Amino acid sequence: MRFAIPVLNGRLNPHFGRSPSFAFIDVDPEKKQVIGQQILPAPQHDHGILARFIKENGAAVVIAGGMGAGMQQSLAQEGITIILGAPTLEPAEVVSQYLNGTLVTAGETCGCGGHHHHHHDGHDH
Repeated sequence: MRFAIPVLNGRLNPHFGRSPSFAFIDVDPEKKQVIGQQILPAPQHDHGILARFIKENGAAVVIAGGMGAGMQQSLAQEGITIILGAPTLEPAEVVSQYLNGTLVTAGETCGCGGHHHHHHDGHDH
């Protein structure tokens, strides 16, 4: 199983779309252990290109801090599971905590501050 983590300065980048590189972490799902790591430069910031890049590099799960709705949609269309609200730890540590059930996530969906997104919950006010 392979995970993708957006990386900045060796740690999880809380802003997914501005990550200069991605860590691809290989794990043994039976032993719940990290067995390898590869850091690759990110392609241009385009939802479709970025989602395909992650898929083509074999990741089934993305663990990130914040992510906009458009990127979430693009990843979902590629069949990639998304976990958001992760802390800014080293990528292998993030994945290890996830595998052990100890990863604390904030459940944040965007967190990008500079953008304006409209979140609709389906309720009429």
